Amino acid sequence: MVRDFDLFELTLKEQCNIDINDYCIETKKGRRWDRKKLSRTGGIGSVLYGKWDNFEPSNVYSVHLVEIIKSFCANKQEIIDNVEKLREIEEKIRNIAAHEIVSITDDIIRKKTGCNSDDIMERIKKCFAYTGINIKKEYWNSYRDMNEKIIRKLEE
Repeated sequence: MVRDFDLFELTLKEQCNIDINDYCIETKKGRRWDRKKLSRTGGIGSVLYGKWDNFEPSNVYSVHLVEIIKSFCANKQEIIDNVEKLREIEEKIRNIAAHEIVSITDDIIRKKTGCNSDDIMERIKKCFAYTGINIKKEYWNSYRDMNEKIIRKLEE
């Protein structure tokens, strides 16, 4: 399944030439920010430590990637607006759906986010355009094919 995190990571790679793996270590619990690597770079570490006064290198989360995108894609307001809105939707809807047994309807989505499912899908499509992955129109009806393409791109 495609996550906002994956789209944000690929957006950073394609739009800002930033590979977050250069600032992380791999652990049993997943990728974690590495204090030494963050301190050597200046830019990425400055963003994270500047945004959160009590930032401690831990797991890499989509909220971190959004802040980095905001800093390094500063001249690309459409990208910033789109990733911020997708992150907001993730926070308000996806997390509820993932952790509770609830029915998420278009009405609930609209009340919580101001968007409906079609709006969200359009934002996801825009975000794919930022990643450099060429998704054919017919792929949008096939999540399996799309996910396989994303996995290949992430493995590059």
